[in-house]
Amino acid sequence: MTTHPVDLDALDAMDGRATPGPWLTIGSMLTNDPRSRYGLITVTTDEEAWFDEPVDAEFVAALRNAYPALRDELRALRDEVKHLRYTAELAADLLAKRDAEESRLRAEVAQEAQK
Repeated sequence: MTTHPVDLDALDAMDGRATPGPWLTIGSMLTNDPRSRYGLITVTTDEEAWFDEPVDAEFVAALRNAYPALRDELRALRDEVKHLRYTAELAADLLAKRDAEESRLRAEVAQEAQK
């Protein structure tokens, strides 16, 4: 299975347009209204969401409810990776400078020893 980077901005836009959570499941139906007798998603277009398998509805509801925390965690991890990459680049630069200085000093010591 090929994975692609998650476009958090696109998901945020969809999240902003989606029916707010928390969402619930009633059998194979999905709802955001615990008072809904039929478990329909109530939106302005009067669309319904039905699933052949109750586990599919449960999965969609769980992901919708988890999205804000997942988004925040992914953003924090992306920031941490960015910071770690920057730190690794700095460390590599420092090691290269140290190696160059060590080589220079070894050459200087070798020249002095030949005198």
